[in-house]
Amino acid sequence: MLARISNPSSGSIYLNNVLIDDIELGALRKAIAIFPQNPVIFDDTVKSNIAYGKSDAMLDEVIKASKIANAHDFIM
Repeated sequence: MLARISNPSSGSIYLNNVLIDDIELGALRKAIAIFPQNPVIFDDTVKSNIAYGKSDAMLDEVIKASKIANAHDFIM
């Protein structure tokens, strides 16, 4: 409901005291992230899985992200 994929059947949702319906949809969705409960790993390289969502990610960015996620050591 926060991403306005569906609407509440009753009540209202506010962000910083602003009715969510008053926020431009594109701006709202750009400002939030959705993390599914079940992780998805694509049938591709580790680099591609880490860089998913940023197709132009450079190798150093992917390595940095893997280190931040504490995944670099076991990947290596």
